[in-house]
Amino acid sequence: MYGWFDFFYCRNLSEHLWGWDMNTHGFTKELCYNTIGLYTLLISTIVMVTYYYFIDHPRFCKWWSWAIMAVFNSIMCLLLGYYFTYMDYDSGRISDDLMYVRDEQGQVVSQLINESDCWGFGISNMIIAFIFFLILSLIFKWWSTAAKYSPF
Repeated sequence: MYGWFDFFYCRNLSEHLWGWDMNTHGFTKELCYNTIGLYTLLISTIVMVTYYYFIDHPRFCKWWSWAIMAVFNSIMCLLLGYYFTYMDYDSGRISDDLMYVRDEQGQVVSQLINESDCWGFGISNMIIAFIFFLILSLIFKWWSTAAKYSPF
């Protein structure tokens, strides 16, 4: 799913998240997309269950309250996506050939992945989290006692 939102962040960050390893010249490192996607799905499920089954009060069963929960879920997952990618960016876990363009002497000519790419990935994760929340809401809202008609 993250491939649909590649235009928010650079291709090199995407290759890192697919598990590119400079030493083996292959995708042999951990596949970060799966980890981030599972955390995003888990957060979306927790927020959905909280809204439909724990809060589940008639005063809170309006479209705007559902929207507040959807925005909360999306912001949490934006920060999650940013955090995962920024930690790799900041700690140097991204392969050198994906991070920099170097000249013949080995001097850095330009940096290929920036902090803005981490925010771009966070935005794409936010969109996916909203889609997860919407789909989960449409599936599981019918068993709620008060919120079964929220958001529509």
